[in-house]
Amino acid sequence: MDKPRPPPERLQIDACPVVPAGAAFGGGPKPMDFVSHPGLLIAGAVTILIGLLIRRFVSRYDFAGLAMNSAWQVARGRRTAESPTEIEERLNEITAATTTFGKARRLGGNVIGHFVAPILGLIGLILILGGAALLGAAYFLH
Repeated sequence: MDKPRPPPERLQIDACPVVPAGAAFGGGPKPMDFVSHPGLLIAGAVTILIGLLIRRFVSRYDFAGLAMNSAWQVARGRRTAESPTEIEERLNEITAATTTFGKARRLGGNVIGHFVAPILGLIGLILILGGAALLGAAYFLH
């Protein structure tokens, strides 16, 4: 006859070694350790969002970009009477004003926007980079 099997040994909880949380990842920060700085996370995300919104707003006044988009639209053959280029739309906005003063005001707004847009675009880019630095600081300062 076969011998009866001995009962399985019970796992003793005290036998399990206690490993510090960061030791499993080479002693570095835990995967979600940057949550200890939620202020930096929120500030970084908001700063990036503001920078993106500024750059999106000022792209309307970038005449070099408008010229490139219009040339590309014409080169691809997408320019029709129903879909004018962006420069033609801007010209139509200016000529749609009823008075000479209204036309001058719209043209002046476009010209001022053209000169202010690169400065605000640079500020937006700096905000995006600063927000990324805040996110990096939230991760590395654990």
